[in-house]
Amino acid sequence: MSLGFSSIGYLTSWSYYSNSPNTQKDFNSSSTSKLKGLMGYINNKDGEFRNKYPGIKTMISIGGWTWSKDFSIVARNQTSRAIFSKSVVDFIDEYGFDGVDVDWEFPVEGGDSKNAKDPSDGTNLASLLDEIKNGLDKLSSAKYQNSKRFEIGITASASERINRHLDIKKISSIIDFINIMGYDFSGPWSSKTDHSSNLFDSKFTHSGVSIDRVVKYFLKKGADSKKLIVGCPLHAVAFPIAEHVDISSDLGLNKSIRKLNTPDLVKRNMSYDELESYYLKNKRDVIKAMESDRILGD
Repeated sequence: MSLGFSSIGYLTSWSYYSNSPNTQKDFNSSSTSKLKGLMGYINNKDGEFRNKYPGIKTMISIGGWTWSKDFSIVARNQTSRAIFSKSVVDFIDEYGFDGVDVDWEFPVEGGDSKNAKDPSDGTNLASLLDEIKNGLDKLSSAKYQNSKRFEIGITASASERINRHLDIKKISSIIDFINIMGYDFSGPWSSKTDHSSNLFDSKFTHSGVSIDRVVKYFLKKGADSKKLIVGCPLHAVAFPIAEHVDISSDLGLNKSIRKLNTPDLVKRNMSYDELESYYLKNKRDVIKAMESDRILGD
């Protein structure tokens, strides 16, 4: 019996360039109700994917760490919001998507240092979402006589420091889902090794972030519990430790980390297939790595 929960998966554009590239043909629908990040050809009504998975909703995801540079500028006034919203609605209409995920990383503070930021970002995000929502509703009415419902949501940080800038109650009333990034709480950019996707706080949690903490925060601020979706990582982070680890006495938590440049930081993320190939099947290599300079985060 279905409990009415949504399960969302991402098919990322960069996966195509990995050592084990994934495409729509590798998709497993057994536990997924929505799929985000796909390119337009996947939605061909006569195509292989739509025929095989007619019940799966496909959505575009806009932004992310790399592409959030101009969100603040776009959302700052009504004219630019209207132009952006129209382009989103037109894209969804042309390529047959079922909705959009706005992944602004992040309003007001955080994210890439090159991103535009403004104290009004949080308020403007709600206005931008409302503009897109209205555009999608008009598309549904004009083209489908309201028989097709388009969805809109956001991807949100797990950090209270960032989320304090959002009008969570208002945003929750506008959109259909809030994807909480339940991962990358720590990594090779941190000062100490730590849990990267911990359910609860622990004595090693220097980030001050946990799944339990952020979910309670969103509920306290007025989010609809039925709209909250917790992101689960299918990747691992590897910490470049700066001190020796004796795995007979500890698991490498709270160890100093060597500073890396940006390209090396990216290389420290490992996908599931890399983790399975190089670590789960080669336990001796895991021990060697932990005793040298590489510790896997959870």
